[in-house]
Amino acid sequence: MKLALRQYLAPLVARLKCGHTALRPSRAMELRLADEPLLPIEAAILAGKVYVVRDLSAGTIPAGAEIAAINEIPISGILRSRLDVV
Repeated sequence: MKLALRQYLAPLVARLKCGHTALRPSRAMELRLADEPLLPIEAAILAGKVYVVRDLSAGTIPAGAEIAAINEIPISGILRSRLDVV
Protein backbone atom coordinates (compact mmCIF):
# COMPACT_ATOMS: atom_id res chain seq x y z
CA MET A 1 0.00 0.00 0.00
CA LYS A 2 1.42 3.38 -0.95
CA LEU A 3 2.13 5.72 1.95
CA ALA A 4 -0.09 8.47 0.51
CA LEU A 5 -3.06 6.09 0.37
CA ARG A 6 -2.32 4.91 3.91
CA GLN A 7 -2.27 8.51 5.16
CA TYR A 8 -5.67 9.05 3.57
CA LEU A 9 -7.24 5.84 4.87
CA ALA A 10 -5.72 5.73 8.38
CA PRO A 11 -8.01 8.40 9.90
CA LEU A 12 -11.05 6.69 8.39
CA VAL A 13 -10.08 3.31 9.80
CA ALA A 14 -9.33 4.89 13.20
CA ARG A 15 -12.86 6.35 13.32
CA LEU A 16 -14.26 2.81 13.07
CA LYS A 17 -12.86 2.19 16.57
CA CYS A 18 -12.62 -1.53 15.85
CA GLY A 19 -9.58 -3.35 17.21
CA HIS A 20 -9.92 -5.96 14.47
CA THR A 21 -9.63 -3.49 11.60
CA ALA A 22 -6.20 -2.20 10.61
CA LEU A 23 -4.10 -1.11 7.66
CA ARG A 24 -0.96 -3.09 7.03
CA PRO A 25 1.81 -2.12 4.64
CA SER A 26 2.99 -4.60 2.03
CA ARG A 27 5.95 -6.81 2.93
CA ALA A 28 8.15 -4.74 0.60
CA MET A 29 7.13 -1.54 2.38
CA GLU A 30 7.70 -3.13 5.80
CA LEU A 31 11.23 -4.06 4.76
CA ARG A 32 11.92 -0.59 3.40
CA LEU A 33 10.60 1.11 6.52
CA ALA A 34 12.58 -1.23 8.77
CA ASP A 35 15.81 -0.16 7.07
CA GLU A 36 15.20 3.59 7.13
CA PRO A 37 13.49 5.41 9.98
CA LEU A 38 10.92 7.95 8.87
CA LEU A 39 12.38 10.50 11.27
CA PRO A 40 16.03 10.43 12.30
CA ILE A 41 15.08 10.73 15.97
CA GLU A 42 13.33 8.85 18.71
CA ALA A 43 10.77 11.10 20.36
CA ALA A 44 8.47 11.07 23.35
CA ILE A 45 5.18 12.88 23.92
CA LEU A 46 4.78 14.28 27.42
CA ALA A 47 1.92 16.55 28.46
CA GLY A 48 1.13 17.51 24.87
CA LYS A 49 4.72 18.38 23.98
CA VAL A 50 7.22 16.37 21.93
CA TYR A 51 10.80 15.86 23.08
CA VAL A 52 13.85 14.26 21.49
CA VAL A 53 14.86 11.05 23.26
CA ARG A 54 17.72 10.16 20.93
CA ASP A 55 19.19 11.65 17.73
CA LEU A 56 19.73 8.82 15.20
CA SER A 57 21.39 11.03 12.59
CA ALA A 58 24.86 12.50 12.51
CA GLY A 59 23.32 15.67 13.93
CA THR A 60 23.69 17.08 17.38
CA ILE A 61 20.16 17.41 18.68
CA PRO A 62 20.45 16.97 22.44
CA ALA A 63 18.21 14.55 24.31
CA GLY A 64 15.44 16.50 25.97
CA ALA A 65 15.19 19.16 23.25
CA GLU A 66 11.58 20.13 22.60
CA ILE A 67 10.26 19.83 19.05
CA ALA A 68 8.03 22.87 18.51
CA ALA A 69 7.27 22.34 14.79
CA ILE A 70 8.07 20.07 11.86
CA ASN A 71 8.35 21.69 8.44
CA GLU A 72 6.86 24.87 9.93
CA ILE A 73 3.74 23.01 11.13
CA PRO A 74 3.19 23.49 14.88
CA ILE A 75 3.53 20.27 16.85
CA SER A 76 0.07 20.83 18.36
CA GLY A 77 -1.50 20.52 14.91
CA ILE A 78 0.53 17.44 14.08
CA LEU A 79 -0.46 15.76 17.34
CA ARG A 80 -4.11 16.64 16.87
CA SER A 81 -4.23 15.07 13.39
CA ARG A 82 -1.99 12.06 14.06
CA LEU A 83 -3.16 10.88 17.48
CA ASP A 84 -6.59 10.11 16.01
CA VAL A 85 -4.88 7.57 13.76
CA VAL A 86 -3.08 5.49 16.39
